[in-house]
Amino acid sequence: MLLILAFETEQLREICRSEVVAYSLLPPPVAQKLLRRIADIRAATCILRIPVGNPKQVDGKPPGKVYIDVCDGYYLMFSAAHQKIPLNERGDVAWDEVSRIKLIDIGGLYD
Repeated sequence: MLLILAFETEQLREICRSEVVAYSLLPPPVAQKLLRRIADIRAATCILRIPVGNPKQVDGKPPGKVYIDVCDGYYLMFSAAHQKIPLNERGDVAWDEVSRIKLIDIGGLYD
């Protein structure tokens, strides 16, 4: 099953859904890569298995976060977006079972 993507804020949603907004708020190379990363994530079945952006788990404990590089110091930060977050035997997020994720930050945007 493909990942279902939600957004922490309307502004994050607009940046990721509108090229005009992305290019108005971000440097062109970053906007271009960001839109590609979002497309890659929408086509993935597990956030940690996308082939680009060097995805890595930042914190395994719920709610857990995943960091994905965009470029030029920008990154995307996601969390699981289930009401009941799937956990493994250690109590960490079981990312292979997560089908809903939420973009919670675009690092570098306001830094």
